[in-house]
Amino acid sequence: MAVPPSTYPVASCPSSWGFSRVPCSSSLPSSSPMMSLSAQAEDTNLVANKVYSTFPFFQDIQVMLVVGLGLLLTFLPRYGFSALTHNFLLLNFSMQWALVLQGLLQHLHHGQIHLDLHKLLISEFAAVTVLISVGAILGRASPCQLLLMATCEIPIYLASEWVIVTHLGVLDVGGTITIHIFSCYFGLGVSKALFRANTAATAPQGDPNTQL
Repeated sequence: MAVPPSTYPVASCPSSWGFSRVPCSSSLPSSSPMMSLSAQAEDTNLVANKVYSTFPFFQDIQVMLVVGLGLLLTFLPRYGFSALTHNFLLLNFSMQWALVLQGLLQHLHHGQIHLDLHKLLISEFAAVTVLISVGAILGRASPCQLLLMATCEIPIYLASEWVIVTHLGVLDVGGTITIHIFSCYFGLGVSKALFRANTAATAPQGDPNTQL
């Protein structure tokens, strides 16, 4: 019986991460000065009030992403430590990729790229969708496949969020539709596309006794 090829190309992960860093590294530095220029054009007290009112939300969501979802992904006994590292990897990439996509869309419409806490909050929400979807393929997908999934999922999330919230005017309290339902079905779709039905019996099972 032929042995199927391994789905964990560890050697190609650094190169995939390097290629994924190219658009982030080239776009974000060019957009950073626009933030300082926009801040100088407004009143200092107004800018400070916006920062102080928004930063607690950014801080709380960041803790939830790093600690909450990071530990939540350790439900598989053999993939506890790798789940934490994958969480940090995807969080880092997803937020930067979402910032780049938002900057490109704003650049196409207004000719400038602005970075602020509101853009960071949207990037955090985009990262949440990726981390939730990871739960459907955790332990069966390589880091390269997870990065590819994040690359495809974030633009689809941003488009669906714009259609549902901005275009249709749906009041999505807590991101029930745009974040939770979308990420769950996206993860199930990726799992269906990557793995055959006869591999369900060999899928890793959850256990309260993990490596952690």
